[in-house]
Amino acid sequence: MKNKIIMLLGGNSDIAIATAHKFAKKGCDIQLASRNLDHLKKTQSDLKKLYNIKCWIYEFDIEKIESHLGFFQNLEEKPHIVICAVGFFNNEKEINGNIEKTLKIINTNYLGPSIALEAAAKVLITIPEKTYIVGISSVSGDRGRSKTYTYGSAKAGFNEYLSGLRQKYNGTNLNVITFKPGFVKTKMSKNLNKPNFFTSTKEEAAEIIYKACETNKNIVYTKYWKIIMGFIKIIPENIFKKLKF
Repeated sequence: MKNKIIMLLGGNSDIAIATAHKFAKKGCDIQLASRNLDHLKKTQSDLKKLYNIKCWIYEFDIEKIESHLGFFQNLEEKPHIVICAVGFFNNEKEINGNIEKTLKIINTNYLGPSIALEAAAKVLITIPEKTYIVGISSVSGDRGRSKTYTYGSAKAGFNEYLSGLRQKYNGTNLNVITFKPGFVKTKMSKNLNKPNFFTSTKEEAAEIIYKACETNKNIVYTKYWKIIMGFIKIIPENIFKKLKF
């Protein structure tokens, strides 16, 4: 992975920052994109000082879907790997049927990332080297639950989008990876009740992303969650609907 350029959309997220450090430590240059440039500047400074690599920062709003193709086409330095770490979480109690909050969840977790990665793919496919897209989704997209069904349905849509994109570009230089983390210790999940045994650190998540690219994986989970979700998905619907978790 040395000498690659890594683009992180949602570059201020905890997982994105940890992933940037992981790739930079391996000798990769980093591109960080987010709405808040001030926060990106600190990460940019840290990466340059610690690893002596190049690091660019860009203003990028995932909800401004009409700008995504131009954003990638206008990059002077084209990335080899694009990682979408954008995400926004509310549970159903917080959403409470509010249309604006519902649209925020859908636009941030499904619509915006899907259109952004479609645009990224158009650029990556033209690079005469191995390239990767990594979409950070969630185990919440594997089965709908009463506490998080709006968020979960957006992630489910994103999972299916990534699956289709992976099939579309199979046999080319572009590999599409779906990352489905379970509980991770981040700002976004700070108010969730997370059992330590099933919870990963952001550094562990970054390691999984790095290894997934290195070994050309398709779908990866954080610890134990592939097994957990495998069991959850086979629970019959007439039983599952009675469960409250």
